[in-house]
Amino acid sequence: MFSTTRRLVALAVFVVIAAFAVGCGGGDDDGGGDTSGSTSSAPSTQASAESAGDGNTPQAGAAQEGVGGQVPSDKTIGFLNIQGTAPAAQRLQAAFEAGAAKWGWKVNVVDAQGDPAKMASGVQTFVNQKVDAIVTISVQPAAAQQALQAAKDAGIPAIDIGGPVSDPDGLYAAQFVPNDYGLAAELFSFIINDLNGEGDLVAIDQNQQAVPALIARAKLVEPLFGDTKIKVVANAEADFKNPVQSAVQAAQDLLSANPNAKGIITYQDYQFGPVSQALKNSTKFKDVKVYGFYAGEDTLQALRDPDSPARAVADSPVSDSAWVAVDALVRYFTNDTEPTSVSQWLRPYPLTLISDENVNINVPSDAKEYPFPSAEEYYAKLWESQGFESQG
Repeated sequence: MFSTTRRLVALAVFVVIAAFAVGCGGGDDDGGGDTSGSTSSAPSTQASAESAGDGNTPQAGAAQEGVGGQVPSDKTIGFLNIQGTAPAAQRLQAAFEAGAAKWGWKVNVVDAQGDPAKMASGVQTFVNQKVDAIVTISVQPAAAQQALQAAKDAGIPAIDIGGPVSDPDGLYAAQFVPNDYGLAAELFSFIINDLNGEGDLVAIDQNQQAVPALIARAKLVEPLFGDTKIKVVANAEADFKNPVQSAVQAAQDLLSANPNAKGIITYQDYQFGPVSQALKNSTKFKDVKVYGFYAGEDTLQALRDPDSPARAVADSPVSDSAWVAVDALVRYFTNDTEPTSVSQWLRPYPLTLISDENVNINVPSDAKEYPFPSAEEYYAKLWESQGFESQG
């Protein structure tokens, strides 16, 4: 019965995602952010990866008149990492630094450690340094509004990567982010089948107002669970400045207050592993299934552990958005092409579902993340085909 449900969900999610994409532009007061590009990937697991080919072949006819040339190497980029301890944020930073190194750019990094004050001061530091561009990981304009406005006034383009932001004033030149609606559709349709369509769930960070990516995922709770007997009966917000310990405590508090819960949804990637480990060590909660978003090394370890309650994560190559940002800056520095979110459509983000049942089949035992097609190889070939050359 519920395998049919999943097929119907996969079919219907096109409509759901399209509806939210129309209703969640940059000026959306509920924090939907500019998700215009985030609907570019197909919504279903392995089929979406296969439909995109090997992911490393630039589109036919990609080369254009007025594109290409020697990429200036004397550029400095300010890179603001919102939470340096988060595995996804670490991958984003590493990917951007790798892309910048190819062209000889200097990258100045600030780790805001989840502190809005450090986000604002970090962006202002970059403005004072007169960097050539600023890249941030999911920093809301409200957290650094004056600094982002100062960057805009100084003609320094700012780019958001990793997760959508609500930007009604257009302080960011572009946003390059994965498809959070597609991720939620993957995970929630799996949960429907996994729980046979009934049971209580609890969630961490479901309604955190400051993170549009989490809001986007949570928006699919009602439409996807609505025709089932599955309910999210309680949620809690973890402390972003103390992410791991607060997530574990939130999980224990939620489950203590809701002893009949069959599962817990962790909305942030760094929560899944520690929460799974804490529940495994608890005789009281060890049978509660853990679901989440984005796979890192500790996530894969938890899914491979036969004694862990870790069940599944929806995954997408979040670091791809760093490569899109590098590509946008290559064109900006070389051809004076202003960064815009529309370039996100050139290479869709694939989606997949990794569970404790398929992790050892689909992910090599020595891998630290799911083996998605390489964005680095894709852009290397694209840049070569369009005549971009390093000055070094």
